[in-house]
Amino acid sequence: MDKKSLILIFLLAFISLAIFTSANFAEDGDRSYSVPFANINLYIQENGSIHVVETLHYSFSGTYRGVNRYIPLKTGESIENLKITTKGAYSTFNSSRNGDQEDITVYLYSNSEKTIPVTNKDVEVTYEYDFLNVINLYNDGATLHYTLWGSGWDFNLGKLNTYVHLNNNTGVKYWLNPSDLVLSDNWDGNTIRSTSNPINSGDLLELRMVLPKDYFNDPTYANINEGNGVASFENLQKEYEDGTNFFGVFYNVLAILMILIAIIPVFIYFKYGREPKITYQGIYEHEPPTKESPAFVNALYKGNVGSVDMNAFKATILNLVNKKYIKMENFDDNYSTKSKNEEESNSPSISFDDSLDKSNLENSEKRAFDVLKVFADNQNKLDLHKFENDMKDEFHAKKFREYFKTWSSDVEYEANIGIERLFISKGYDLAIIVGIIGIVLSGLLLFLILTDFIPFNFVASLSNLFYASILLLIVSIITVILPNHIFGRWTIEGRENEEKWNNFKKYLNDFSLIKEHPPSSIAIWNKYLVYATALGVAKSVQKAMEKLIPGEVLDSSDSYIFYSYGGTYLLFSSFDSGISTANSADSSSGGGGFGGGSGGGGGGAF
Repeated sequence: MDKKSLILIFLLAFISLAIFTSANFAEDGDRSYSVPFANINLYIQENGSIHVVETLHYSFSGTYRGVNRYIPLKTGESIENLKITTKGAYSTFNSSRNGDQEDITVYLYSNSEKTIPVTNKDVEVTYEYDFLNVINLYNDGATLHYTLWGSGWDFNLGKLNTYVHLNNNTGVKYWLNPSDLVLSDNWDGNTIRSTSNPINSGDLLELRMVLPKDYFNDPTYANINEGNGVASFENLQKEYEDGTNFFGVFYNVLAILMILIAIIPVFIYFKYGREPKITYQGIYEHEPPTKESPAFVNALYKGNVGSVDMNAFKATILNLVNKKYIKMENFDDNYSTKSKNEEESNSPSISFDDSLDKSNLENSEKRAFDVLKVFADNQNKLDLHKFENDMKDEFHAKKFREYFKTWSSDVEYEANIGIERLFISKGYDLAIIVGIIGIVLSGLLLFLILTDFIPFNFVASLSNLFYASILLLIVSIITVILPNHIFGRWTIEGRENEEKWNNFKKYLNDFSLIKEHPPSSIAIWNKYLVYATALGVAKSVQKAMEKLIPGEVLDSSDSYIFYSYGGTYLLFSSFDSGISTANSADSSSGGGGFGGGSGGGGGGAF
């Protein structure tokens, strides 16, 4: 299996693991807590009230001061006789009506004096209260729409055990919504017992019940309504079930489609991205394998195939120095100690020789010569100290960036014409299309879900679509930003050339090999330095030259002197500074569910 296959498999495996692995706990710095289960008991009273007993089992890791709970209240509803008890900790609490909800804060302590908060403890917190005016009474019966577990909790719940206690179950009907969250439910005498599947933060579980009117002998704490209402209530439940059945299938099918789109890049890779087999078995190359220009080599063998970076421009300028079209003045090995305030005549500079015949130059070299010459003075000289300062100025920096982009576009255009025989981009083109479709589709679905246009708790299977959309979004983004040679592939000639240039790069980076097989002349060393710059490993060649070439020979190398004695430090760093200044200037200028039930709410720990 080649390197490209390993990269692709690793990325997809990592993404899948990150998306589908989740932990059921809330975190805050170096502390965390979980709620493995909760119990809710509802006692339906004959006076129309509901006596509620909620017990949450907290497991704290680290120090916590307490927990909170809020309960939404509709018009006319109220909570009476609130009691809080705890097991595993001492406690105090306060509660208050805050608009349309009851806010409850429970403070937990490790000691009876109630001065030390709990640390690394399991604590049970029980809320007991009477809920009034929740049941609706009609001529044809009574209805209850109650949220057993609300969507406002900031943790995932392991399971919810619910017990609905009645005096008798004659004529009673009930539904638990959504059914996907219910592991089991049954009648146990006059008690409805149910156990949920794990409930994620943001999901809710609801109870709907129909009771006979004569269940309530004195409905003081029920809402009395004129006319009939049970049939309408049951019709709403049926519509919900029909909707969840349809959308449950629809969302699961859509989730499967998201996953299928997410794995299309894998098939594209295996059909179009696998490299052809070649007979070349070389380990190192001691000479530049082909005769392409440094800009062309940068376009093919460093980064995206067909795209050049700043190293291409730097290597081209260095090659012009090597060919004497650009000449140096006032360079010496004391540059690092020089002051930038020295007189201009003593400042390192370069001059442009227009008298030489440029017909033998590559187009990329001619245009690079012209780009740099734009910043020269009337005597065709470029003071490198002045140029360095100019590249910190927004106007000059943007001017340089514009010229560099034009140069890059021209080089890339010519390179892409030349690489058709070397590289096949069909797989990459298809992967980009799939990636863009995946980003748009998954982004749209996530937007609809997160803005509650499609209520996340409307049907439990929507969570499958949610996570599948996240998976597709991440895979699509990675697909778009991966280098084009992952999904594209070299021709046999291109693959051999790539391997040879990679082996030449290894040779340039390996001092022991250069020492064993050194270039035969300073001219070849200069050529090495140019190509090493294009490949991003010029420092290795510079160090090798300093160790293996006598000083008097080095002094005859314009390329080495320019590279080592301040030329590249001033000029090349000025290129980078200009691009950075221009980019910075640009950036600074700006440029529900079934729903409606009583109860529910949520809370957390602090």
